[in-house]
Amino acid sequence: MTYRFISRSYNNIGSSAYSSYGYIAFGDVPASLSSPTIVTSTETSIKMTWAAPMYSNLTIKGYILNMDDGTDTIPVPVYNGATRPDILSYQVGNLKTGLPYRFTV
Repeated sequence: MTYRFISRSYNNIGSSAYSSYGYIAFGDVPASLSSPTIVTSTETSIKMTWAAPMYSNLTIKGYILNMDDGTDTIPVPVYNGATRPDILSYQVGNLKTGLPYRFTV
């Protein structure tokens, strides 16, 4: 179920304009995704793929692929497909040889 809402602030000076619409959905948490898998790789690039969750009663809006270069850094998004649920793979380039890269979706 999805709800639409707007907000407005009040204080002793007066009130603000209404906000733009916001949306919130309630439902079961989608099943966990399995780890992304390697499709192809070169010395400086890797193509990863992942599968959609097996079950969700909520609409999947998209996926974000995160990468950590394996040196205990914080994973950073290398692909933001937050509005493209149809894309289930991505090629990452400019990699350095010898680093133990880790990817999560």
